[in-house]
Amino acid sequence: MYFPIVKGDMLQPCERILYIRAELVRKLEKLGLPQQEIAEELELTHPEVSQYIEGESTQVDKLDDQISYMLKELARDIREGEVENLSGRICGLCNYLESNPELVRPRDFEK
Repeated sequence: MYFPIVKGDMLQPCERILYIRAELVRKLEKLGLPQQEIAEELELTHPEVSQYIEGESTQVDKLDDQISYMLKELARDIREGEVENLSGRICGLCNYLESNPELVRPRDFEK
């Protein structure tokens, strides 16, 4: 997973959630969930959901296959109402990224 961050800066662990959340929002939208429902499920505001969908600042260049799979599974489970611990599932994604630092690569905004 490549995170778009300013050249020379390191992505802090808590910042990963922004990109994971943005990718999850996009996957839920692709599954056909309305933005308002996505907002309710993820405890976000409707404007936040819109910003994640349209925002370039949270776009990733490439998504690792394992992370992509985990996000698809989580999105499907949310759609089906099968998620009991959303925070735990999202933390699992962050922990996976933390234990696989080679997946975190900055993208230069100046290009």
